[in-house]
Amino acid sequence: MRIDGTPLSASPVDGEQSAAAFVDQPVWVLASWCLLASLLVWSYGVNNIAIPRIEAPLVDLMFIALLVRSRRFWLPFRDETPGRQVFACLVWLTIFVFVRAVFDYKTYGLQAIRDSLFAVEAWAIFLGWGLARRVGRVGVERALTVTFTICLGWFCLYPFRDSIVSRSPIVGVLKPVHLAAFTSIGFVSAWALLWFIRRPGRFAIGASVVALAAVFMAQSRGVLAGLVLAGLASVALARDRHKTRAAGRVLVAGALVVITFAALPPLPGRLGTVSPGTIVDLVRSGLGEKTAVSSSLGDREKWFDATVDAIGSTRFALVSGVGLGRDLTGGFGTDVKVTRPHNDFLEYFARLGIVGFLPWLGLWFVTARELVRWARRQETMAAWGLGVASVGLLVSLTQPMAAFAYGGMVYWMLIGLALGSSTENFSAQSNRLPSVPAG
Repeated sequence: MRIDGTPLSASPVDGEQSAAAFVDQPVWVLASWCLLASLLVWSYGVNNIAIPRIEAPLVDLMFIALLVRSRRFWLPFRDETPGRQVFACLVWLTIFVFVRAVFDYKTYGLQAIRDSLFAVEAWAIFLGWGLARRVGRVGVERALTVTFTICLGWFCLYPFRDSIVSRSPIVGVLKPVHLAAFTSIGFVSAWALLWFIRRPGRFAIGASVVALAAVFMAQSRGVLAGLVLAGLASVALARDRHKTRAAGRVLVAGALVVITFAALPPLPGRLGTVSPGTIVDLVRSGLGEKTAVSSSLGDREKWFDATVDAIGSTRFALVSGVGLGRDLTGGFGTDVKVTRPHNDFLEYFARLGIVGFLPWLGLWFVTARELVRWARRQETMAAWGLGVASVGLLVSLTQPMAAFAYGGMVYWMLIGLALGSSTENFSAQSNRLPSVPAG
């Protein structure tokens, strides 16, 4: 159903193929959903399951295999204007990162290879697009509803995280970590909130409240700012006759905030007990004021300065970067060693220079432009995808999201699902979109 309440028109790929997302589907489809769900739920832990005898994440090997297997479904996207632009950006980025990694391996070893995986994982946009074309919009909607429900069920255990994590198995690529993790609770809960708040029914309302509670527990400035940006974009892109409806949805979200705080007991968050005062402090600290939660903002300022110094002290850094694998923060120590400035755009400009940063920036621009274009047509999947992009953008400016598969791979796969599900509804109106094979 569209935002305005009118039913969606049938799509050539709907019907039997989209009747279910998890049954009567090829193995690669099921494996793709499992890969996405595992990264959304256990995040950093799943990201650190290594290939036996090889210091590389298993999820990346699985992803490459799935990308190759699904090529017949996403290759048509490459022939369209946005697909060609995305493909060009990814080829440019991948080639430059590969060359950079070959040279940097001599100095930084496996860490240089590890830092190069973000370019491989960005290809997940094509896997998401192909998956959407294979199962159809209905299949995507059902699968995402199930997946986000599982995620929220796991996040409900956040108050007991210390006990759960400490008892989970140990895995590791470059260092040992616990398999169970809650690393991505903030932005995944925000994506789930944006998903359920657009859907009808009591279950969706309850899931929205749970998602909002999880967002509060994460206590992330980037996530909160991303949700605000998503709300503003939703209202701005709504047609005149729908602006009231869009604004009402934003007000409902605000009402859920009040209801959640009133109905739930004090929640144990990442930076202490969650309260309205904590959220206010996060907002104030984001505006530069000193509050009880300002310490992490101060750390980021130090990491930013150290990264800028690294660029200034390296020859040709503005053109080709300082290199993959290099410690950009000067070995800044907290509870763990921090080597990234917690700002993806700053990090990849520093590591790759202008030559490698431009295709990375172009990838963000092209996908955002397409999501805006389809969202203006009141395509609900594109509108949700724009919310995903809004949260992803602000999180990328405050966290090393693209550095790990549970952030970068998942983000680009969701963007691909949103674009693929949006364009399929208009395939009957465009000769550029061929029908999808039945197999």
